[in-house]
Amino acid sequence: MGAMLAGKLGICHFHVGDGKRGLEPLRRLLTETEIPAEQVIPTHVNRHRDLLEEAADYALTFDANVDVTAFDDADEDDLSGFGAVSRLLRRGVPVERITMSSDCNGSLPEFDDRGAYIGMRVAGNRTLIADWQRLVREEVLPLEQALGLISGNVARVLGLDARKGRLAVGHDADVTLLDDDLQPQQTFVAGKCIYARDDSL
Repeated sequence: MGAMLAGKLGICHFHVGDGKRGLEPLRRLLTETEIPAEQVIPTHVNRHRDLLEEAADYALTFDANVDVTAFDDADEDDLSGFGAVSRLLRRGVPVERITMSSDCNGSLPEFDDRGAYIGMRVAGNRTLIADWQRLVREEVLPLEQALGLISGNVARVLGLDARKGRLAVGHDADVTLLDDDLQPQQTFVAGKCIYARDDSL
């Protein structure tokens, strides 16, 4: 109701944990109710291998979107943002159904072997771009499709694609310029430069 009043999509991102039931509650939600799959988006689906496999089945069964997280401390390479996107694609999940995000600047609590809280870290901002660059450099996806993971696909999933997610007349002028090595050089929001790697640009 709030989404309708605000003129936005009514979507819910489900932060998936390590529970044994995995995506089963979301499967039940889509099977037993009339809630459309585009309103139910699991994230952190690459927390462990079984969950990633289930996410592939979920996306294919329900023609649903899944969000891969570029973890700062992925235990193994195939659970990194790069590895998870690669696996989903090999399983046949359409690239348009995959988005990639991070916990950038989010709080990361740390626990000891007994589960007791021992401290807090803050998630960094480098893993997402590094995983994305690797997908292009290792030719898992061509540049134009890889961009969708962090731009066009995201805009569509959030219902913002009428104004964001691509370069087109009438769209917001939110643009990041990359060099030949895929490093961000300048970022513009609403046509105004808010970041320049080299102030002389």
